[in-house]
Amino acid sequence: MYKNEVFVRFVITSDTLTPDEITKILNKIPTKSWKKDTPKNNHPTLTYKYNKWEIFIKSENISHTDTLLNELFLQLLPIKENIALLKNITKTISIVIYKKEIMPSITYDSKIISFLHHLGVTLDIDIIEVSK
Repeated sequence: MYKNEVFVRFVITSDTLTPDEITKILNKIPTKSWKKDTPKNNHPTLTYKYNKWEIFIKSENISHTDTLLNELFLQLLPIKENIALLKNITKTISIVIYKKEIMPSITYDSKIISFLHHLGVTLDIDIIEVSK
């Protein structure tokens, strides 16, 4: 049984750019993407409202979220200039922690904070208590 599960995502949301166009601009294959108006999980009436492109990393039983954040940062650093080309769209780093017993620490390196600020990336953190 795991003590926690952590997801770290870099998500680009756009009304106009498709995931394929974002992939071409960034020169990076996403972990996951979907197009606006496509069905959510094969549901006939629920559709995605925006185009989304994301890279995500998942881990269980980690004690420091910065381990995953640094891993994601190392993937994004080589495409930093390409990310800067994406204007007027939403760029977010999302950290989701499913806490069962031990809460992992949340620490931010100044390089990562500077990176997020320079590129206009929002940081979002969700902590979800999982019942035992």
